[in-house]
Parts: sequence; structure tokens; C-alpha cells
Amino acid sequence: MPAARAEKNMESKIDRPLIAIVDDDELVRRGIERVLRSNGMTALEFKSGTAFLEMLDATPSCVPACVILDVRMPGLDGYEVQKRLAAKRPGVPVVFITADQDQLKYARTTGAAAVLEKPVDAGVLVSILRWVLKPAGADSSN
Repeated sequence: MPAARAEKNMESKIDRPLIAIVDDDELVRRGIERVLRSNGMTALEFKSGTAFLEMLDATPSCVPACVILDVRMPGLDGYEVQKRLAAKRPGVPVVFITADQDQLKYARTTGAAAVLEKPVDAGVLVSILRWVLKPAGADSSN
């Protein structure tokens, strides 16, 4: 029943974008989650790419509005998670985060919506998410 409960909770917050945070660093996940919550977004935290992908398999109706994805994690790295996410939920935007300068350069070539350096600036992250989550065709002059 946990998947059903999660699905019900996601439906009840349909007006609040659901953002998945996938990072092996608990402090990073919690910090980002607090920022998102204080800006009207709902976040689900995952300590690994495997845990995130397992949730997607267990909850077929779950389609995050965006995924904030650490590049370097034990097990599946962020690039592999991005590839598998695209196969499971095409079109879900990814925002990569990393502290590795070399990975910053490579991540920019992957088709991610954005790439941010750790430590992540909360204001920049929120601005990017608002841009990524903006409905297609929305007028930017308003």
C-alpha cells in the first residue's frame, strides 16, 4: 500500500509541482527539499538513483515535474539515471548538480535543462526550476 498512499498524496498536491531530488548526500537533499517546500513545490527525496528508479517502476502514474540529479553517486551515476528516466518517463527535465569541475563541463553536453555547481545557490535553483516548470507557450512578458 505505500505506493498507493504516495500516489494519493501526489494527486492531492497536483497544484504544487512535484520535484524529485536524487543525491547520496542527505544534507544536500534535505537542504534542497526545504528550499523547494518554502517556494511552493513538493519534493520527494531519494538517496540513490536505484531507489528513484524503483519508485518509478512501483508507481507508474508518478511523473515528476523535474528531477534534481547528482552526477556522482555510488552505484548508478546521474548520467545513467538520466538515460533510464528518459526511457521510463520521456520529457521529464533534469537539473544536474555536481561539485566536480570536469563533470560540470560534461553534464552540459547531456541535454539536461540546467547544470548547477555545488554548493547550490538556493535563489538560482528556484529561478531555474520556475523557468523549467513554466508551461509551454507561457508569455514571458507577464
